[in-house]
Amino acid sequence: MDSTQGDDDQLQPSTFPGTIIAGKYRIEGLIGRGGMGSVWSAMHLTLGQRIAVKLIAKRYVTSREARQRFAQEAKAAAQLRSRHVVQVYDSGETAEGTPYIAMELLEGESLDHRIQRGPIPLDHTMRILAQVGRALSKAHGLGIVHRDLKPENIFLTHGEDDDGETAKVLDFGIAKIKTAEGSDSATRTGTVLGTPLFMSPEQARGLKSVDHRTDIYSLGMVAYMMLTGQPAFSGESFGDLLVAICTYPLPSIEKAAPTLPRGLDAWLGKACAREPVDRYATIEQLVEGLQVAAGVRLPSTKSQEIAREGSAGDGQIPRGTGATGTGTVVESTADRRTTGAITVTGDDIPKRSVVGPVVLVVAIVAIAAGAFVLLRKPGEGVVTASGSGTLVTGTPFAPSASAAMPEVASAATATASQAPPFPSVDAKAASAQKVAPLTKPSDKKTGDAPKGIAKTPPPRTTPKPTPDLGF
Repeated sequence: MDSTQGDDDQLQPSTFPGTIIAGKYRIEGLIGRGGMGSVWSAMHLTLGQRIAVKLIAKRYVTSREARQRFAQEAKAAAQLRSRHVVQVYDSGETAEGTPYIAMELLEGESLDHRIQRGPIPLDHTMRILAQVGRALSKAHGLGIVHRDLKPENIFLTHGEDDDGETAKVLDFGIAKIKTAEGSDSATRTGTVLGTPLFMSPEQARGLKSVDHRTDIYSLGMVAYMMLTGQPAFSGESFGDLLVAICTYPLPSIEKAAPTLPRGLDAWLGKACAREPVDRYATIEQLVEGLQVAAGVRLPSTKSQEIAREGSAGDGQIPRGTGATGTGTVVESTADRRTTGAITVTGDDIPKRSVVGPVVLVVAIVAIAAGAFVLLRKPGEGVVTASGSGTLVTGTPFAPSASAAMPEVASAATATASQAPPFPSVDAKAASAQKVAPLTKPSDKKTGDAPKGIAKTPPPRTTPKPTPDLGF
């Protein structure tokens, strides 16, 4: 059998355990095998570090297109310094001329294996998609389009320093890389690359103009399979599947998984719209849209501005507040800021607390009330009831030219000292009865006041009894 044409790579593997590659990597065992090659565990002889080595299949060793894609995978992954992308350490050729890639060794399972055990809960799905979204967002920012997103190319691993599970994107073998000279891609117009179950309509048609929005569509298809445990489209043949992707309406998440929020159908319709222009513009918007549809956060200010673009007269939604479809007000944990006793949302809202101002106002009011009680003087015409039933009228503290002023002050002081600080109800009633005759107008002239009582003019208004507080 020819060593480079038509072999299965399982009958004639690219390497064997114990083989030394590039004088520094000792092959230990087979991890997995795919269509383009195989992955092996290995040991870096100098550093003593365990790594993974990917080797191209023997049948593709002489294929210029396959070698170009293999080199492109190493180049794309090496540019992405993200904890959510498998890290590439080295690349080259073995002594036999077989291309290899030395990369990070991952321990865990693929997302495909996880789905085989059943649908993934919504909260886990959102967490995994958020991590995959970070990897894709960075790739798109560098002009790299993955073009082969599927559960098999998303690996779930537990690192030694990780608090939880980490999702990593694998296999940039058919990635489209935008360079200063143009797009670096081994794909010709009309060539269909990718996994049919998850590829976008434009990718299924073999269009050369596919961009980052094909990854947005594919990630939406991955999310559908995570939530329902089944692919969105199916067909008896490759052609039937492509026809379904390009012409059939999207399936309903609500029908496949009735317990999930209804808003997920609208989210899927936006993520996997047939026309790229109708999809989410970025991976960040897709991830945020899923969280909003699930009712765990509100649209960010930027998303609200995009939604309002071109629609004049729409009322603006306050930042950090809003309601879900069920009428429950929710708060974005990503935008939450907490200060003192008040929670404020929105990056442009200053952090302030009302505790200090409230305390200050209360203190000022208390001081003012105390000062009022201490300094208040009885007004003109105020009647003070003494303990002995004697009425004292007038303005005791106002200066007077009357020669009897010292006697009036002495009488007022003497009577006030005999009165209780707070008169009882009976005292108040008695005081009111004594005051009543003074309030009636009389044609008679006011006679001389008894000794010890100041003479005052008739009251201008009907006085109200005021308890003597002992001042």
